[in-house]
Amino acid sequence: LVTFAAAVLVSRLLRPALRLLERASRGRALGLRIASLTLARNPGYAVAATAFLVVSFGLALFAESYRATLARGERDQAAHRVPLDYVVREDLRRLIPVQDAASPARFRAVGVDVSPILRLTGGVGRLEGESGITLLGLPPETLPDLNGWRDDERPGSPEELARRIQAVPARGGPRLGDRLRARADGGPVQLFAEIEGPTGRFARVPLGGPLPPEVRGGRLAAIGLEPDTRVQERGADAGQALVGAVTIELPDVPGGITDWVGTGGARIDGTTVHYTLTNTVATRILPTRPPGPLPVLATPRLAGAADERGLLPLQVAGERLAVRVVGRVGRVPGVDGQAVVGDGEALAAAVNLERPGAGRINEVWLRLPEAGDRTGVDRLLAAKPFNVLTIESRHALEADARRDPIAHGTLLALAVAAAVALGLALAGILLTVLGDLRDDSGELLDLEAQGASPSLLRRVVRLRALTVAGAGLVAGALAGLALAAVVTDLVGLTARATSPEPPLALDVDGAVVAAAVLLYLVAAAGLILLATRRAFTSPAPPRAQVLE
Repeated sequence: LVTFAAAVLVSRLLRPALRLLERASRGRALGLRIASLTLARNPGYAVAATAFLVVSFGLALFAESYRATLARGERDQAAHRVPLDYVVREDLRRLIPVQDAASPARFRAVGVDVSPILRLTGGVGRLEGESGITLLGLPPETLPDLNGWRDDERPGSPEELARRIQAVPARGGPRLGDRLRARADGGPVQLFAEIEGPTGRFARVPLGGPLPPEVRGGRLAAIGLEPDTRVQERGADAGQALVGAVTIELPDVPGGITDWVGTGGARIDGTTVHYTLTNTVATRILPTRPPGPLPVLATPRLAGAADERGLLPLQVAGERLAVRVVGRVGRVPGVDGQAVVGDGEALAAAVNLERPGAGRINEVWLRLPEAGDRTGVDRLLAAKPFNVLTIESRHALEADARRDPIAHGTLLALAVAAAVALGLALAGILLTVLGDLRDDSGELLDLEAQGASPSLLRRVVRLRALTVAGAGLVAGALAGLALAAVVTDLVGLTARATSPEPPLALDVDGAVVAAAVLLYLVAAAGLILLATRRAFTSPAPPRAQVLE
C-alpha cells in the first residue's frame, strides 16, 4: 500500500517537475531542455517507468533497512541481557553465592574490570498490580559503560545519571577482633549480635558468645532484641507487646552503645535500652543512623507512583525501604519489567540496616578492556573456581543469534529480496531506454532531420533515462524509509520469531545503502551507455520520409 501510494504520488508530481526542469535549463543545456520538454509533453512511458522504479527501489531499500533493523535487534537483545561483556550469577543447581566462589580480586586476575551488582525483587505498596519490581544496585561509574541503552530512554547522559545516583553508604559499625565481650542486665529478652564478615556474609550469634571464624575481623552491624521463650498467653493478654528495659555494656566497642540508634520499638538512654517487642516488627539497635531516601532512577510506572517530592516506598526483603526518584528511564539494561537503579554500595548498606544479610552482592558484571584477549578470558572463566557459577557472555549471545537457522534464513531472505529488487530496478532502466529508442524513434529522427547531431540525440535519450532513474531513486528511497519506519511499529517479532526486548528500533546501514545507491547509479549509467552506444549512427533519412 505504501509503495502504491508513493508511485501514484510520483506520477502526479512528475509532469510539473519536468516543466520546472525545462524552464531551469533554458539557455544552459540544450540536451537537458529537449529531454525534459519531450518528457513533459509525452509523460506516459516516463510515468510508468518511474512508478516501476519507485516500487523496485523502495522495496530494495526497505528489505535492506529491515534486515539491518533485525540484525540490530539481535545485538540489542544480547546487550540487554548482558549489559557489559559478561554477567556472572549464582548457579541454582549448586547454590554457591558468587562472592563465596570467587572474590573480586580473583575476577580481576582474569584480566577484566569488575562491577559488583545487587539485584533484589520487591514491590511498591501504593502501586496496585506491580509486585515484581527489581531493585538494581551497581557502581555509578558503570553507567557510561553499559551497552544497549538508547539515548531516548535516558533523561540525560550516562555521566550525568551516575552523578545523580551517587550516594554515601551508611556504614559506621565498629570493627571486631576475634571476640565480642558483652554484659547485659534486664529481661526477659534475648540479645543477638548481627555481624558482617570480611567477605560480606552476615552471621547472627548470641551477644557475648563466641564468634564464628567467617565473621572474625568483621563489622558489628546491629544488636537484635527478641522476647525470651514464654508460655503462650491467652485471653486478655494474647497479642500484648512485651515492654521492658535492658542494660548493655560492650567492653570491646569504644563508647559502647550510647550513640547508637534504636529501631522497631527500641529507645536508648545511655547504656539502657527501653524496648517494646511485638511479633510483627523486628527490634534492633544500630551503631549508625539509617540514611535518608537514597537517589534512584526509575522506570515510568514506578516514577509515576512517587509522591510530589519524588519519594517512593519499596518493599524489599520483607522490609520497607524509601528511595527518592531523581530520573525517569524508559528501560534498564539487564532488567525485564519495572525497576529502580541506584548506587549499589549504598543500597546494600541500607538494605542490610533493615535486614542484615539481605543486601549481599549477588551478581558480578565484567567488562573486557579494549586490548583484552576474549578467547583467553573465556577459557579462564570456564575453569575453576568460576565453573560453579552461571556465566553469560554478550559476544556468545550475538554469535548464537547469528547461528540460529530461523534468524539466518530471515536475514538472508531479506538480503536476497533487496538484491532482486535492485536488479529489477536496473532491468526497468534498460527497458526504459530500449522503449524510448523504439517508441519515440519518429520524434528523434525528426530532430535529426532538422539538424540535430547524433551525439545530441544520444545525449537526449540518456538524459531522459537518467531523469526517470533519478526520480525513481529519490521517490523510492523515501518510500523505502517510510516502509521501514512503519514496520517497526507493526511487526512485533525478532529475526528468530520471538518478542523483542527491547523493542525494535529502525536502523539503516548507511555504508550498505550508500554502496547500493552507488552500484545502482554506476550500473544504470553503464546500461544506458551500452544501450545507446550505436544509436543514430546510420545516415538520417530525408525529411519527407520522416514525415511519412
